[in-house]
Amino acid sequence: MALNFQAREGSSYDPASGISIPEPRILPVELPDGTQGTEYQFGLYQNGERIGELGFSGPDEIIESDGWREHVFFFDLGHDWLIEDLLALKRKIANSEGDYSYLQQFSRGLVLAYAGQTNNKENVCYVVTTTSEALASCGVVISGENPILADGAVVLAEVSIPARLAR
Repeated sequence: MALNFQAREGSSYDPASGISIPEPRILPVELPDGTQGTEYQFGLYQNGERIGELGFSGPDEIIESDGWREHVFFFDLGHDWLIEDLLALKRKIANSEGDYSYLQQFSRGLVLAYAGQTNNKENVCYVVTTTSEALASCGVVISGENPILADGAVVLAEVSIPARLAR
């Protein structure tokens, strides 16, 4: 069964499977290339019971264009061990979707954990990426509708959230 996550304030939720993904614990981190980024520590729940966790880091960027500014947070799933962890969760929840489709659906749940925000003061975007190499090493075949970018990155999901005034 396909996952179909919906944004809620502070989490995302798939009503058919009962899986919820609350906003993660975040920490600043120095990435291997020396740049600053964010570390994410997600707890994963099904029908209120903890079924797993997922931790990773990724870079942050501020993009400015024509007076428009957006803070972009990248969730870097470009490691085979992260893909294996997600595929192990797929087996645990008995999801029958193809591996690539499942990874896209689950990634959408990760970014939608933020989509219910009501107090962001700037435009923000959350993007889940992986690499063709990480997918291939786990035997995941990439769907033709999702091209591989020039640097080998594959975008699995993204969500943009416009700035809102604090309530």
